[in-house]
Amino acid sequence: MQALCDTGFSVQDPLSGRAVVLLHYPSVRDGLPQALRTFLDSYFACGAAPPPELGVRLVPCTTIAGHCVLPAVPAKALRVGSRRVQGFLAAFCRPETPPEHWTALLDSELAGQLGAEQAAETVRAFGEAFLFSMPTGKQNSFANRTLPDAVYVTIREDQPVNLCGAFERAVPRSMQGYAEPSKAALAQYAQQMYSSFAEAPAQSFTVGSGLEALAPAQTAKAMLDALEKAVRDALAGNEVGTLYW
Repeated sequence: MQALCDTGFSVQDPLSGRAVVLLHYPSVRDGLPQALRTFLDSYFACGAAPPPELGVRLVPCTTIAGHCVLPAVPAKALRVGSRRVQGFLAAFCRPETPPEHWTALLDSELAGQLGAEQAAETVRAFGEAFLFSMPTGKQNSFANRTLPDAVYVTIREDQPVNLCGAFERAVPRSMQGYAEPSKAALAQYAQQMYSSFAEAPAQSFTVGSGLEALAPAQTAKAMLDALEKAVRDALAGNEVGTLYW
């Protein structure tokens, strides 16, 4: 079963707060218990009400296409190596257009249990894409192939901290252009946040010049190597997970 981690996917059971794994129903149908399969066939055909003995929960979900309700049932376990992770729901969807690259959709918290190696490689791949990917449209009009001026990456153990407040007041033009005063504003705001509201990150990395007050500057490759190692070390001991009914 091919699974995709979507950091924007955050569906939960509103009553219990349990996490939800989203499954493409046609892809997993043959592996489901007969009673559940019979109900889901009827539900997607005509919206049939679930029989009480199945323990089905109807979980609200909002997508780009609008609001919907997903039928969900408790999964027995997500097995991670010798450990069994429980307490989440498996929800089912049958979109008009079948997904191309996934059978199961996980949020970042559950995907973090997929194993240190896979998670570290995924984070590195995202970092490379963030640094080097280029738009394919209007390549001549918008200075395509322009790389970032500086990059700041953090690993936190509490919650993400958004530093966009550094630019609540627009950075004015100066003899140094816009990039240098922008980097100074970002560094100053980050230090202000870390000294007043949030703890400093567990680890920080920067690429380019101008953000050395936050972390020593490195090459892009060295930063990605260090980031991958940090994620692997933090998740050491986890293994690939398997979903059981």
